[in-house]
Amino acid sequence: MVSADSSSQFETCVRLYEMGEISAGTAAQRAGVPKPYFLSRLGDYGVYTFDLTEEELVHDFKNA
Repeated sequence: MVSADSSSQFETCVRLYEMGEISAGTAAQRAGVPKPYFLSRLGDYGVYTFDLTEEELVHDFKNA
């Protein structure tokens, strides 16, 4: 969905999102893609949408 011409713009938006400068919605809009698509590609850039420790994750699973 991201063309070669816009890949650097996409990556710039990913980095701004990662630094907390812009929201995921704003980043997706600036990148010209739907928010679900933007969020689904973050892992490709080493950015993860969930920032939980292993202990927090285990706790959440036990209490689900």
